[in-house]
Amino acid sequence: MHIESPATHFERADVVAEYGSFDFLLAPEEDLLREHASELPRWRMLDVGVGAGRTSAHLMERVREYVGIDCSAAMVQRCHERFAGRMPVTASFRQADVRTLVDFDEGSFDFVLFSFNGLDTVGDGSERAQALRAIARVCAPGALFCFSAHNLLWFRRSISPLRAAAGALPAARRHPRAPLRAAREALHRRRLNAPGGGRGEERVIIEERPRYELARTFYQAPDERILISRYTTTPKRQEERLVAAGFRDLRILDLRGNAVAAADERSQWLHYVCRRAGDDR
Repeated sequence: MHIESPATHFERADVVAEYGSFDFLLAPEEDLLREHASELPRWRMLDVGVGAGRTSAHLMERVREYVGIDCSAAMVQRCHERFAGRMPVTASFRQADVRTLVDFDEGSFDFVLFSFNGLDTVGDGSERAQALRAIARVCAPGALFCFSAHNLLWFRRSISPLRAAAGALPAARRHPRAPLRAAREALHRRRLNAPGGGRGEERVIIEERPRYELARTFYQAPDERILISRYTTTPKRQEERLVAAGFRDLRILDLRGNAVAAADERSQWLHYVCRRAGDDR
């Protein structure tokens, strides 16, 4: 069984092509832009894990300064190609390591976005904490920081065949085999991640994912299985890390943009919105 690291996965030409087809915003991102519409023109923005520019067209002309970064050279190159000839002079893309952000001075940005669960691809728990400290360093006092991450509490539910089947019962009226299919998927996910299950506050998990999951075009070979690893935490551990890095005023949102508690286990993705400490704005 071959498991791709995120570093390898996001350099693949077919994956870059898939990400190059994305141009949408998620509901929490749209809500955030509406909420801060009057402030955006004054803000210097860092778009971390920009990928192939999914968010860029929505942001680069709305902020005072826009910098999109990614660890993948192929993704950054795709951004340059995608926006060639239509980038404002205040926008740029570059390859950078979020664990250090050595190219940026302290307090350089008023708004940092790290979308699409990019934090889960950074490395282990210590590297994740290092990335949060680096982001805090380049945030101006009171700067807004928004990011998304997978939810380890949801993962625990997802590897329980009984709980997965129960969760699929509402769909059984239209799709009678939905509970059985959900139970099989849970069992498969559990086998991929044995031993260890979902115990603890953080862990590496293995996921089988079709690359056409979000794209309009089918990029995956019919016989290809794609297994990727990522590091995932509970919301509680994520909150602890944010406080330790110097962030405050945390809100946790589900994919619809609704506020949820740190004990939420029904949301596979969570969005975290917080402020850099040191300012009352």
